[in-house]
Formats: sequence, C-alpha cells, structure tokens
Amino acid sequence: MALSLNLSGLALHTASVAVHWSTCTAAAQPEKQNPQPPHGFERNPSLDELVSDRRPLAELLEDFDRAVSCTESTVRGLVDLSAPVPVPDSPWVPEEVRAWEVRWCLAHLRTENARHAGHADLLRETLDGKDSLELNDLADAAE
Repeated sequence: MALSLNLSGLALHTASVAVHWSTCTAAAQPEKQNPQPPHGFERNPSLDELVSDRRPLAELLEDFDRAVSCTESTVRGLVDLSAPVPVPDSPWVPEEVRAWEVRWCLAHLRTENARHAGHADLLRETLDGKDSLELNDLADAAE
C-alpha cells in the first residue's frame, strides 16, 4: 500500500536525516566525538514509516525540536571539515565512493532541508490553494 506524503512525515524525515548525518560527521572528527542521537532517532527509519506515524502533532514537533537541538549542538562541535565520513552501503551511492568529507555532509543537509521545504510548500498549496505570489502579496499587505 502506497502512503500519501504528509507534513509530519516530511518534518520527521528531515529531522531524522539531520541527526543521522550530524552524528556521522561528529564520529569522523579527530577526537572522535560520540554524540548520542536523541531517543527515537537511534536509527534512520524509512520515509514510509515516518509518513505513517500517527502520534499527536505536539509530540511530533517535540521530537523535531529535539533533533534540531541535537544537530545544532553536534555541528557546533565539528573541527575538521575535511575529515572523511564513511558512506552508507546503498544502491544510490557509486561503488567507488568510500567516504564523503564532513563539508559535503553539511552541504547535503542544507539541500535536503531546502528540498523538503519545497515539498512542504506543495502540500500547503494543495490545502489552501494559495501560491507563493499570493502569499507574498498578503504578507506585504499586512505590513
């Protein structure tokens, strides 16, 4: 059964990816930081699992905020942006690639957030029917 994309699934996916990659970058540092992901983010669940999460919104947002806090704290502790981060064994990673630099992982987090913010905006538009130009006009009128 295919699940429909939803805002809570996108938020949890973005949070999960941020915790995962920030933890990997910290583990690659010369002094081998060992940050522990917050409870609920010990593994990197599939998007299908996250989209099907039916917990109350307040609980989902609490998890999202904990993931953001963990990621921010971890990234602030990074000292070597050129340190190699082992890549996952995945079909979308070329076989010859063994590691990415920490800076690549941080850039990936930035693009991942931007990509999913765009997905969230498409979902919002299907709900309220307003495109970005209309929302900008409304915001300008409110000032």
